[in-house]
Amino acid sequence: MLHYHYIPTSFLLQWTIPNRARALRASIAMNRIEQYLAAARFQMDRIESRLDRHDKTRPVAGYHEPLPQAFCEIHFYFICWNAIVDMIKELAQHSGCTAAKSFWRRRHRILERYAMARHHLEHFTEQLPHKNTQKPEAKLHEMGFVQRGSFTLAGQRWDVSRASFTRLERMIGELNKQLRAEAMTRHQAMEVKGRRNP
Repeated sequence: MLHYHYIPTSFLLQWTIPNRARALRASIAMNRIEQYLAAARFQMDRIESRLDRHDKTRPVAGYHEPLPQAFCEIHFYFICWNAIVDMIKELAQHSGCTAAKSFWRRRHRILERYAMARHHLEHFTEQLPHKNTQKPEAKLHEMGFVQRGSFTLAGQRWDVSRASFTRLERMIGELNKQLRAEAMTRHQAMEVKGRRNP
């Protein structure tokens, strides 16, 4: 009797997806999701630490000086989101898992929005004022502004508070639960088939 509770989801996927190449790809993708979720948790701690330090050291209440290190930490945070999104798409498109496809249909908007933040930062030079712009200062507020709990770039705003990580963690928990349920159903069917065809 297989004790499912103690088996990582990545192993369950590898054991229960019939096509071996798909099974290996799905297992690696799930493992990467878990790795980058842990990295996102670490980055959230660093973001909060940077912002707390900034609040305690700024000279005047209401004064906002540039936060270059927080900017970098947020960039890495978005990289974690983007890596997770890529692996979820891999599961949805190539694993054959109904649960992954269903999850992607429900959650792709919020996931892709955070992946877009990473895209903007990777192509940051596109946000810089054009050399012929008469008033380049007009765009400064669009080129990466950090405020407690939010990050603004290219005229868009993203939540980078602890709530954003909690949301990501809950979504991955939801995906994990659904993938495990599907994998366990497949494994039970395999056991029944094995008993019928010893």
